[in-house]
Amino acid sequence: MKIRGKPIDETLKLSLIKHDGKKELSQNTNRLEIEFIISELEQLKAKGSNASVGIITPHTNQQKLTMEMISKLPDRDHFFDVNKLKIMTFDTCQGEERDIVFYSLVATEESDRLWGVFIKDLADVDLEEESRIKAQRLNVGFSRAKECIHLVLSKPLDRYSGAIGDALRHYQNTLLDARKERTAVDVDRRSAMEPAVLNWFYQTQFWKDNSGSTELIPGFEIGRYLRQLDKTYTHPNYVVDFLLIHRKDNQEYKIIIEYDGFKEHFQDTDARDQFRHEYYYSEADVYREKVLESYGYKFLRINKFNIGNNPITTLDNRIRLLIKDEPVNTKFLSSVHETVEAFQNGSVRLCPKCEEIRNIVDFRDSALISGYGRICNKCKETKKPEIRPATGVTKKPKAPSDTYVAGRTLCPKCGSRMVLRSGRYGRFWGCSRFPYCRGTRRY
Repeated sequence: MKIRGKPIDETLKLSLIKHDGKKELSQNTNRLEIEFIISELEQLKAKGSNASVGIITPHTNQQKLTMEMISKLPDRDHFFDVNKLKIMTFDTCQGEERDIVFYSLVATEESDRLWGVFIKDLADVDLEEESRIKAQRLNVGFSRAKECIHLVLSKPLDRYSGAIGDALRHYQNTLLDARKERTAVDVDRRSAMEPAVLNWFYQTQFWKDNSGSTELIPGFEIGRYLRQLDKTYTHPNYVVDFLLIHRKDNQEYKIIIEYDGFKEHFQDTDARDQFRHEYYYSEADVYREKVLESYGYKFLRINKFNIGNNPITTLDNRIRLLIKDEPVNTKFLSSVHETVEAFQNGSVRLCPKCEEIRNIVDFRDSALISGYGRICNKCKETKKPEIRPATGVTKKPKAPSDTYVAGRTLCPKCGSRMVLRSGRYGRFWGCSRFPYCRGTRRY
């Protein structure tokens, strides 16, 4: 499914249709489920949504009855033309995808004929051709939704048997587990300043001008989100204070807004002031920011030093500055992420002499105890001195630069360039690849 930072309640929905005691199941049909789906379609129209919609049912009779009831509606043309409505069975939905898919399973307390449509046990898939067809029907049917699965049921989930029951309970358990985790995260991480930041944001001119194309999500579980998109994601399940999503000119801008409290985000509290506070972020915060930036997110940090006398205006201006930037080049960010991961697992290394990132095999040196040198083998190869044909005078090699001789702007650990930083004991040279390398030199 396409995940766009939506809460799980908007991505996975289960609706239990209550009965009044009458037998609504007649020749594999259930009129009450159809009436509920029609009410949902009418709500989409009222909201002005043009999301594509599909309805999938296991029985042909329910498909025909659904088509008959919707065709009699005054808004039928809107549903079929604007929402691209298509009514399918599990056998006829192959190749069809819709943003929202409603599932009408036509099973009630009085009767359940799903055993004839779906396989009883997935362990029996390879036993016979009919079992393989039923398993494929289950797989294809539940992979048609792009943004929302809405299960419309007429009996409790624990009453469904066979593989279809396992599938439905899987969705229910996923939803319940996510709600529990989200509640625990929100309670633990809720900042005392969160209401204030929300109040500031909703008063900005940026929100007033772009409310239709902008979404602000508090307490977004970005770590879990990235883990779903990238199977190689090995970082913690980070949670950010706010995720701002803004759509403009068919581009999507994602900005992480963080309010930095003293105890949670800074180190060496006595040395912080309004002029140098950015030098005292904790190492964990710096690492977290760099990881999320490598996935294309922009950071907007708020604290008492940079919010100014008018927080609303300051927040408005800073958001607009980030939105004015060019959209993120996802291919470039992907290559940056791969390079960072390669540095972390040791498969590549930076040569301090040629300043090229090379594979670890280019540093192999059997004469050394570690088996690998600091300088790549290409740089170690000696070149014959250049001879001038006219005079026979050997051309003098260029002397190393003063900065290299001094040894103070190259990291002693990885050989990368160093930058001046400020710490609790004054200024010092720190590796530019921090936090991946912690090399330092005295200033």
